[in-house]
Amino acid sequence: RQPRGAADGKGGGRPEPGADPNWERMVFAITSLVGHRVTAKCRNNFVYEGIFHSCSLDGDQSITLKSARRVPSEGSSAGVSGEVVETLMIQGKDFHMVTADDVPPPCGSAQEARGAAAGFRTDGQISGAHAEGADGGGGRELVPWSDAAAGPAAAGGLEETADRGQ
Repeated sequence: RQPRGAADGKGGGRPEPGADPNWERMVFAITSLVGHRVTAKCRNNFVYEGIFHSCSLDGDQSITLKSARRVPSEGSSAGVSGEVVETLMIQGKDFHMVTADDVPPPCGSAQEARGAAAGFRTDGQISGAHAEGADGGGGRELVPWSDAAAGPAAAGGLEETADRGQ
């Protein structure tokens, strides 16, 4: 069996677009990590933490971390992390796994489409959701605010000298 990309003469290990869905999933997962804090566990039991910067998808799949530091091992009595290295490149043969916590779902996910991730919505978003028949409008139509219904007493200012029990 030939390695990926060997048959087409291009080399580099990249399959033709659409030929391998697992390759595309891996590329998607890796690009989702860019800019996030990750932990890389190396085969020599060293653990590094840093900002995921890039990954070489050709050859040995090395990764690059920015502002990386060595994390003390769990059994270590020193408890002090290593000094910060501006750029750390770890060869693919040297790392065992890369983990990341708190990576948000990709843009355009099903949760965002339902509006569950959106806390604040503008008038346009509310009225647009109502017009499309979604529950986002709450069954109400937006109307402009007017203080005429509250009467002149409700429109008082800060400088008025009304008796406020003082």
